[in-house]
Amino acid sequence: LGGEYVPTTDVGYITDLTELLDAIEQSTDSSKGLEFYKKVTDLASSTSLEHLSTVRTPHERANPLSSILKYALYRSDNGNGNEIHVSRDGMEFLDKPIDSYGDSIVIAEFNKRSGYNPVLTAETIRATNV
Repeated sequence: LGGEYVPTTDVGYITDLTELLDAIEQSTDSSKGLEFYKKVTDLASSTSLEHLSTVRTPHERANPLSSILKYALYRSDNGNGNEIHVSRDGMEFLDKPIDSYGDSIVIAEFNKRSGYNPVLTAETIRATNV
């Protein structure tokens, strides 16, 4: 993985992120849920649920299905995919760069017209980050 993966036995940040997901599920206010989504749990690595939704992992870069998914999102009704041949930098989904599609989906879930559903929002975060 090009030296990007560093094994560790410190999994405390995973517990912290899980607790933030539980807090989102229990919140009745979307602004409070969004605060939990953006909360940094590990200051050294700036880890937050939002951070997980916006960074490209080594696994994602190595997985060819990731590129297929991003191209499909780009070409969808919510993407800016009018042209077939375009660089990744020019691809957008929900008016944001394609590489942060997970965050775009989560923010759309927080802001949807039908209202805030904390359980569905937490599930959306899980689905876009697993």
